[in-house]
Amino acid sequence: MIRIHGNSCHLKKVRSRGFTLIEVLLALAILAIGLTSLLKSNSLNIQFTSRLKDKSIAHQVAMSAIADIQTNLISVPVNQETTHATQTLGATWYWRATVSSTALKSLQQISVSVSPRKTGPFTNRLIGYRYAP
Repeated sequence: MIRIHGNSCHLKKVRSRGFTLIEVLLALAILAIGLTSLLKSNSLNIQFTSRLKDKSIAHQVAMSAIADIQTNLISVPVNQETTHATQTLGATWYWRATVSSTALKSLQQISVSVSPRKTGPFTNRLIGYRYAP
């Protein structure tokens, strides 16, 4: 900066205040990387939570189906497969059950698999037993 006092000119170096362009761009790059990581983390968290919710509901549906078969509210012939629909938490879930004999004549195995779709795939298999006199 040039200052003029009377007849003489003085060159005075003025220190600028603020950030250089490189500093600003570097800060923006670091911020962009951090925000991208945060968004990716949130996305994975949402997917995990959704999957956990579906598995919990499927387990509840399977437990309910086994209880209904054990108490003979739903009849499932031995060595035959049956499919039923259940309304749970505002959604329709489908479960497929098979009752089979065991080494003990008075005990039968109940195998239940659950799916959110009628056509399957039926997963989340749960096994229970019932007394069959």
